[in-house]
Amino acid sequence: MTQPSNEVFNANYFVNYLLNPNGGYESYSESWLKKSYLPHAVAAIKSNNLSVHTALILGSATGQTLEYLDLHNIKASGVEISRWAYTHTPEHLREKVYFGDLKDYLLETENKSHRFDFIFSQSLMYLHPEEITQLVPSLAKLCKYFSHFGG
Repeated sequence: MTQPSNEVFNANYFVNYLLNPNGGYESYSESWLKKSYLPHAVAAIKSNNLSVHTALILGSATGQTLEYLDLHNIKASGVEISRWAYTHTPEHLREKVYFGDLKDYLLETENKSHRFDFIFSQSLMYLHPEEITQLVPSLAKLCKYFSHFGG
């Protein structure tokens, strides 16, 4: 099993992202903050006085996570496999996003010796466990701190 193709994460996925209590759906842009662990991770970074100035978001969707980190003075970039999400990312943020498979990006980045203070993901749950095991050494080399939430 490999990561789902970007067609799985299409308009329907992002428009009908979260079932609300009324039986309808909320879009990703309406509900990402409710579902994301990112605010908790940022709070932990601040409360522990960790030195975090750069971050990578694995699965940056339509850019809200990048904006959130920017608001907290963390220079963020992202990786996004969904063509729909990438094209719906505001242009000023899109230039910070690698469009493609996170596995390819991590290997390319590791080979360039680029490092991040923090990597955040809610996307690893879409990978086969063997793929995650293969990525762990790369993740360890690429950052000081890593957080994954979900799946």
